[in-house]
Amino acid sequence: MTELTSQESTVILDEGVLSEDRADALELEAAVRRNGDKPLIPWEQAERELGL
Repeated sequence: MTELTSQESTVILDEGVLSEDRADALELEAAVRRNGDKPLIPWEQAERELGL
């Protein structure tokens, strides 16, 4: 196995972060489509319902 330099490992980490951000953005977009014209739930209500 080849050792990575600090710069190479940072690039890999950054790509992973970008990948996660893209996945989160796609999931958010899908959730908005699923929600359609339903009214939004206030954050306080969501917190209560989720027990946060």
